[in-house]
Amino acid sequence: DEIHDDLIMPGYRHTTLMKAMRPGEFEWAMICTAPSKTFNLAGLQISNIFIKDVKKREEFQKELRRSGAGGINIMALNACQAAYTYGKNWVKTLNNYIEQNFKLVLERLEKIPGVKAKMPQGTYLMWLDCRELGIPAEELNDFFLKEAGLWLDHGLMFGESGGGFMRLNAATQRSTINEAMDRLQNAAEKVINEN
Repeated sequence: DEIHDDLIMPGYRHTTLMKAMRPGEFEWAMICTAPSKTFNLAGLQISNIFIKDVKKREEFQKELRRSGAGGINIMALNACQAAYTYGKNWVKTLNNYIEQNFKLVLERLEKIPGVKAKMPQGTYLMWLDCRELGIPAEELNDFFLKEAGLWLDHGLMFGESGGGFMRLNAATQRSTINEAMDRLQNAAEKVINEN
């Protein structure tokens, strides 16, 4: 799944698995991309699936036909083509905007006790390390919802190693990020002071 492959922070680059593999390596691989994350086209339900192995590709196409999931509407096809043909400047501007949002979150976190993060290399998602708040991983989501008034992705939904983390979507207006950080700061200061 390389659906976030266009969303790369300046100074980094994405290398698709197809280019990274040597002959005979990962021949079974299916690379999935889509314009949905980069160009906000999720509602059009279009994706790109690259399958190098001819037999596997034929099997996949057969299964798509059997399930009825392989149809693409003309609007989605044209939107996908337009996005990849004319969207280079959009992607560059988007990545710069997201990078500035990440920097804003990091700047604001310097004043928020118990919560840390690192600058992501890509996507618009940032992992907040909340382990120093001293809140059990199972209760962290409730803390964010009830005390901070924030609905983020709970780290545990991604597996046990996500415990103590929350996932923040930084693809939004800066005023929204500032409001979220204000709420988080108030809630974090309260819980730290109580401990």
